[in-house]
Amino acid sequence: MVSVDPRLRRRPPSGITSAGLRGGAAVALVAAWALILASRPHLAPGLGHTPPGLVIAGTAAIAALAIGVCLGQLLAWWMTAGVLVAGLSAVALAPVHPWRADWMLVCAVVLLALAYPVHRGRVVIGAGRGLAVAGVAAQALALMLGAHGHAGPVPAPFVLGGLVGGVAVSRRPRGECGMRAVARVELERARSAHGRSHISCFVATADKRAVALPGGAVTAFRTTARVAISIGDPLVAPEERPAAIAEFVEGCARRGWEPCFYQTAPELRDAYRAAGMRLLKFGEEAIVDLDSFTLAVPERANLRREVYRADRAGLTATVTPWAAAEPLLRADLEPVSRAWLQPRTGREMGFSLGRFQETVDPGAWLVVVRGPGGNVHAFSSWLRLGSDGIALDLVRRHPEAGPGAVDLCCVEALFEARRRGLKVASLGAVPCRDGADDAPDGRIAHAVRRLLYSRGLAGYRYESLARFKNKFAPRWESRDIALGGGLSAVRVLAALVAVHMGRRKA
Repeated sequence: MVSVDPRLRRRPPSGITSAGLRGGAAVALVAAWALILASRPHLAPGLGHTPPGLVIAGTAAIAALAIGVCLGQLLAWWMTAGVLVAGLSAVALAPVHPWRADWMLVCAVVLLALAYPVHRGRVVIGAGRGLAVAGVAAQALALMLGAHGHAGPVPAPFVLGGLVGGVAVSRRPRGECGMRAVARVELERARSAHGRSHISCFVATADKRAVALPGGAVTAFRTTARVAISIGDPLVAPEERPAAIAEFVEGCARRGWEPCFYQTAPELRDAYRAAGMRLLKFGEEAIVDLDSFTLAVPERANLRREVYRADRAGLTATVTPWAAAEPLLRADLEPVSRAWLQPRTGREMGFSLGRFQETVDPGAWLVVVRGPGGNVHAFSSWLRLGSDGIALDLVRRHPEAGPGAVDLCCVEALFEARRRGLKVASLGAVPCRDGADDAPDGRIAHAVRRLLYSRGLAGYRYESLARFKNKFAPRWESRDIALGGGLSAVRVLAALVAVHMGRRKA
């Protein structure tokens, strides 16, 4: 079955869909076709060499496009741009030339292969491919009318004309698409009420733009290379999330962005598919229920042993607000952080993780483990998760730290959270882990994920990270990446790498 991405079935913004503008564009389209027929006698059925069926089919296609324009269909706008410019160029530039069926077939197949990547039986057309759609329409019309003899198999004036027309359409006035900026107070309120995953702790960082969608949902995203990467699921009540997903996808389509949702919940997979997205499994998040957290269970025997080793080595852990950390304390921590990063290319990840020199959450905790002499062996930072939880962010360990230093650091934070009446703690996601065996993607994605899980990336060993978190006997929840299909998926994945490895945007 061949279908069009629902993003291109949506109407263009209200600023360009007035009745007069739509009607004028439809009239211009029909008038251009009439002018072509009048100026090129060889197209008249029975008077020239062009098959009558071809002229009738072309007239029917023009009529269909005119109707689509009147109805405000975005796909019709793109195709009309190519047809209009190609048709007018044909009148002005190209003399009568016999129609070549072989040229039309080859060029149409090549351009359609570039503009219409097929995925699982669907022809997916993203808004970013509007220029190619315009070029296909221009090429088809030009070849039907007859190309200039010396232009070769690709009549350049018509193809370029179609692309110029596509650019004109892509630069049309855009409305705000229902997205409005939100203040920090409103963002924090939404995060506290609806944030349930580790990734939701990073909606307020300086490299992201926080907006409210028409239905009231709040989301934060970053754009790079015309890809809009949303940080997790929209922050809204669970029953309203499918509508919020569709609103964000529509807003991105109208701006010419490729939408992406990073680290989404598995229960929303149907909602993302309904919005025209495909899904890749990112990994799994480790979650600890604090009400039942104790070291006195067989599942946490390894963790208990490491904590006892830390105690015997004289290590102690203290909890303090991150914002209240004194400059002297930060000076003690910075060498530890620098030494920890040394074997990991010396760079910190970003976007979905904090960095040492920034305050992700003013209400964060800092847990510091010191030795008998007062020197820092390890430290960790913990962010607020929703209204009743905490989430692990930074973890740093000195290369010469005593045994069990990091284990003690995390255990102390969990016990402190339980003392404060909190209910849940997230230890963060492990990329490429698939212990639940519920990946929504195929064999190739599974093979790549398994390879990265065992070998790691950029100095981060995912399998070792999973073993460490397993010592806490957490429950694991799957996290996905929702993105467009076809060639756009490559651009989206490249954008994800860029936002994690690049610098923060102010």
